[in-house]
Amino acid sequence: MDYSLFHQWMAAGTVDIPAHLLFDYKKIGLTDDELVFILFIKYALDHGDKFPDLKAISHYMGRDLEEIYQLIQNLLENKNLTIQTVKNSEGKDTDLFSLELLWEKLFMLQTHQKEHQEQDDRVQLQKKLYKMFEDEFGRPLSPIEMQTLSMWLYEDHYTPDIIALALKEAVLAQAYSFKYMDRILLNWRKKNITTKEQVEAESRKFRQSKVESYATDEATGYYDPVPLFNWIKPGEDASDERTTSK
Repeated sequence: MDYSLFHQWMAAGTVDIPAHLLFDYKKIGLTDDELVFILFIKYALDHGDKFPDLKAISHYMGRDLEEIYQLIQNLLENKNLTIQTVKNSEGKDTDLFSLELLWEKLFMLQTHQKEHQEQDDRVQLQKKLYKMFEDEFGRPLSPIEMQTLSMWLYEDHYTPDIIALALKEAVLAQAYSFKYMDRILLNWRKKNITTKEQVEAESRKFRQSKVESYATDEATGYYDPVPLFNWIKPGEDASDERTTSK
């Protein structure tokens, strides 16, 4: 292997482009030839050549000069390329290529795609929660209930997991009420309870204190039942809420 030729080959450098140009050039309407031409322009700009020799580019691309001019015209019309006129060091007008509009277009495309994906994720998340609530309630949710669920997610910023836990606690207490769940969520927020682990820890602590305080009749084998944790009134059990929260 002739390493001197290899080093000359490596010295030609590389073309540094945003990866999204390769991934999304079709989405912004670029043709394959336009993409290759932009790569030549980017290489030239990176090496300080603001307006490269179009004849050389036509030679490398195997296209007539007229075809190169047509590529430039298409890129200009579609705002994927601009030609700016500036003063050089001698005070003379000189033209230069700019790809700023192209980078802005790619960035905006990514931003819009992300927004659409986030919107789709929100819709799927709401559908999943609706289904969970309807399965537990045994009926479709009312418009007000759906609005409340949406507010919990996007205004109060409760996580889906914490909402699902509030639903679980309400079901265990047989209190099938959004009002009851809202009070649970508010109570958790005041206590800075934001995870499943924190909910379980708080409930275990309550149950343990009740187990230790309840008397056990070993002779009859009777044990007082340990009540559910009343998240609304932590000092009491949840039985009283079953009738008042429906």
